[in-house]
Amino acid sequence: MNLNYEIEALLDPGKIRNAGCASSPTVLSFMFDEDPHVRAVMSEGRKAVPLIAKILEKQGRELHDLSLSCLVYVLGKIDSRSAAEILQPHYPAMLKRPCPWASYFTARILRSQRNLPVHREIRFTRAELEEVVTPAEPRRSGGA
Repeated sequence: MNLNYEIEALLDPGKIRNAGCASSPTVLSFMFDEDPHVRAVMSEGRKAVPLIAKILEKQGRELHDLSLSCLVYVLGKIDSRSAAEILQPHYPAMLKRPCPWASYFTARILRSQRNLPVHREIRFTRAELEEVVTPAEPRRSGGA
């Protein structure tokens, strides 16, 4: 399996099986789970994280909404802690995109890392999305 080839396939929304038919982020997540390219990238585990991070850093603003959503979804499935660190700086720009589904996947990752409530379905109010715009403050140990 060629990891670079599989990740490149995710950059072409036409190659992500049935993703264009999704009516919500939850349905889109099911489509991603069934896609052979997504499954191939996820099967490589943490080896994919730096490659995806590099793509997001260089091309994140230019990526198609479905491709961006897919990369965010894959990162969250592979390693949600690393995903939160990688995605936090990109999150405010994601909220401004015409299709906000990448921000929903990112919000789910950030909220779960901060022990904030997440819904079973991938849906959030605007307030819940905005609640994680700012980076989390480091946790302090000890008394008040």
